[in-house]
Amino acid sequence: MKRIHFKLITISALLSAVAICAQASADRPYLKPCKTDVAKFCKGVDPANEGVIGCLKEHREEVSDSCKARLAQLRVKPKPATKNPPAAPPAK
Repeated sequence: MKRIHFKLITISALLSAVAICAQASADRPYLKPCKTDVAKFCKGVDPANEGVIGCLKEHREEVSDSCKARLAQLRVKPKPATKNPPAAPPAK
């Protein structure tokens, strides 16, 4: 009987952890414009390895305009600015 209770508690804790992770991924600040789209198209998607973003990209034609704009912004990653430009090659 104790084993059954332990298993139920363990399963319950794991399911809670998964639900919390999924909620955290849906509430990422950079995905705020996509919140309703995540709920509509990506229910049950594993948030690991950017699964939610992949799901949204698969549905890019169906998501809201604000979500499309956010996905476009996520594709463009500016290069970090360098303090010192690379040195010119030595003259021959």
